[in-house]
Amino acid sequence: KYGESRLILIYENDSFENPCDLEVITVKMDGTDRKYLRNIPDPWKGAGHLNTWVLVHRDYVFISGIRQTIEEGIMKNIAFVNAYPLDSNDVIPVYEGQENPYADGRISLQAADHCLYYFDSELETTENSETRELWVTAGEWNLQTKAGRELYSGKFPIYIWDTRINDDSILLSGLGSDEIYCISITDSTVEKALNFPDENETAMTIAFISDGIVSYSYPYMPDYSMRQVTISDYSGNIVNQYERTEDLITYKESVYTRTFCGSDGENLYYYFDGKKDENTKHRCLRSISIETGEMYTLWQEDVLSF
Repeated sequence: KYGESRLILIYENDSFENPCDLEVITVKMDGTDRKYLRNIPDPWKGAGHLNTWVLVHRDYVFISGIRQTIEEGIMKNIAFVNAYPLDSNDVIPVYEGQENPYADGRISLQAADHCLYYFDSELETTENSETRELWVTAGEWNLQTKAGRELYSGKFPIYIWDTRINDDSILLSGLGSDEIYCISITDSTVEKALNFPDENETAMTIAFISDGIVSYSYPYMPDYSMRQVTISDYSGNIVNQYERTEDLITYKESVYTRTFCGSDGENLYYYFDGKKDENTKHRCLRSISIETGEMYTLWQEDVLSF
């Protein structure tokens, strides 16, 4: 089984359970009409794996990640994207690329209309170990024709965190960066779209919602419990901004990872995962009101961690 808990995705008012657990089950949001859809062969082929990403779109499950293998005593990292149709047991390879085993790699997914988009990011340490270079391969795969094409491959200024697909371009935000870049779908050119209007130099994450951009950042140091939420429109004009205290218990110097899960137009949703004490991990899902900034815990659990 993958991970310590069940993976649940929401798509078109259905929830999809366990796409990484070798079987896919769908159930209505009220818990009724539970159906088994298909089996998924082990996408890692028994090897170690990193940074798994799962996406459900138009009767497909897409899984990406980095497969770790050792061949003739040499460690190799293989980045991959596979497509799994829900109406058959087929496995369709979408993308595969060899990574530097000593680099920080991440391959993320996004979909729009009848296309899947993947972004293979690789942060490499140079020979003198003082600077790091980021390389990105971005591609498009058509669900109808099952044909793919490369959109971009080369050095990139940010470590891709979130993406937004427009009619003829892709917006990309970077981890720990206030810069937002744009890749043209038609001619593959790259240009800076804007700098997010956040005065903090330690912005954590910038994500895209339907009618704006949201930053979740440290407003000041050393109070790590305080966070600033800033929402702007796509022209960079601030729409709303507020500070909130997370009130999460942390163990010693540990920190919580925070993952932006999405927005329904009224609230932002974040998943928190961190170490509560020596043997316990704490996880929770929280909502943040876009209008008022009020934060509510929707779900939480403590699990043993040794």
